[in-house]
Amino acid sequence: MTATSLQDVDIPFFSGLVITQSEETTNRYEDRVALLLASYQLEAPGSPSLTGYAAWLKDCRSEVAMSSFRQYRAASIAVFEAILDVEGLRPSLRLEVQRAVAILDSTRGTPPSPRGQIPSRTSALKQKRISAQDWAKLVAALSVARRRHAPAVLLLFTAGLVTGLRPCEWINAALFEDAENEWKLEVQNRKSTNGRSHGPTRSLSWSGCSTEVQAIQDWLAHLATHLPRDRARAREVWEAYYAQLRDTLGEVCQEVWPRRTRRPTFYTARHTFAAAAKAVLSSAEVGALLGHGTDLTAVTHYARPPKGGSKLPAFVLPAPDPSEVMRVRQILESRLSRATHSSLHTDKETHRNAAP
Repeated sequence: MTATSLQDVDIPFFSGLVITQSEETTNRYEDRVALLLASYQLEAPGSPSLTGYAAWLKDCRSEVAMSSFRQYRAASIAVFEAILDVEGLRPSLRLEVQRAVAILDSTRGTPPSPRGQIPSRTSALKQKRISAQDWAKLVAALSVARRRHAPAVLLLFTAGLVTGLRPCEWINAALFEDAENEWKLEVQNRKSTNGRSHGPTRSLSWSGCSTEVQAIQDWLAHLATHLPRDRARAREVWEAYYAQLRDTLGEVCQEVWPRRTRRPTFYTARHTFAAAAKAVLSSAEVGALLGHGTDLTAVTHYARPPKGGSKLPAFVLPAPDPSEVMRVRQILESRLSRATHSSLHTDKETHRNAAP
């Protein structure tokens, strides 16, 4: 039997369900499943389905903490079981939901691999964001390090911190000054396929030649001396050079923080930028600055703003392009609109089948 498409039952459909938990828990479950479904639909090849979602969530066990997975599973099963309680539910949809629940139930008591044999995930070894104090230590260590690539490491980390660019996006980035004395950084979005980005490029703007702009200029000038003009060879040369920078950063961080299991990487700079942006900008503006297709990715996968006495390094955030912010909102609204239309169709079909 063909799997039921998520076009037949989607996020808005859940809001009318009766979940047998407290109102607070119900709201939290519905919000969590809505975010998970949105993430699944961004990654799902072909036609997304409920069983496909369950299988996708099952595979996520190796990528998230077990406590988080248990919450995701509990929320999904609660929502699916509430769907099964809907009167007049189509038999095919009922069977699809039952299969999805069975897939998630099969993960109970079965860890992805024997305890003690689960290798550390790469993300588990990365420090999500860098504090102002740690940043000062890293700058000091790189400034005096007797390593060939230490100056370049500091240039790249600083440029990544003030822009949020992925390291691989720098080889196609261009900085220029417009007629209004605004500096703009044009970036080719790396993850621009399958709706993962709001478009092929994004633009970041600063008013005047600020310290942030100077950091970008310094890094791009350095990079220009290492990359060939031949675009076909540029990426190959960049990957080899980036590997050397990454190794140097790892060695320096190990010397500075020998007892830590999580140390800064170049992606820590992007996560720190995201945390700073999330503290003062709307989620759509953050999505536009980071090159995301919707404002959900920044909310679910990137570092949160610091709490308590922890502070981030001081830098001025760029302004996103208003048209790109609008595009991020339109992409999400379009998906929710299609889901609403489909759920209304499903509701009418359900009542028609239930009518005497």
